[in-house]
Amino acid sequence: MISLLKHLSKIIKLIVLTILIIYFANFVVNNDQYIAINLEPLPFEISTKLFIAMIGFFVFGIVFTLMIAIPMVISHSFREFSGHHKINALEKQLKKQEEKVLKEQEKNKQLEQKISELRAEN
Repeated sequence: MISLLKHLSKIIKLIVLTILIIYFANFVVNNDQYIAINLEPLPFEISTKLFIAMIGFFVFGIVFTLMIAIPMVISHSFREFSGHHKINALEKQLKKQEEKVLKEQEKNKQLEQKISELRAEN
């Protein structure tokens, strides 16, 4: 059953990828006009095909988003790691406290036995 789902997932991914490639090819063919991009504060003007400019802006957007998202992900991972470290330390302390409590309970049982022995002798 799981194998069937994996194969189905691969087929669906292949179909989606094929549709995207066809769409991209159609996009390139339909947007082959040249445009002039004026970089106003700078004295430059870039002449390029429309689809190259659109893909360039798309890639720029992805890079910009990643530059913003990566520090947040790293910060979140660090906080999560720090939290796990604190939890582990607290669990160790809890185990030590439990061991102490068990030792104290054993001592109390031994003392109770001694008290009951002494009472039995008297």
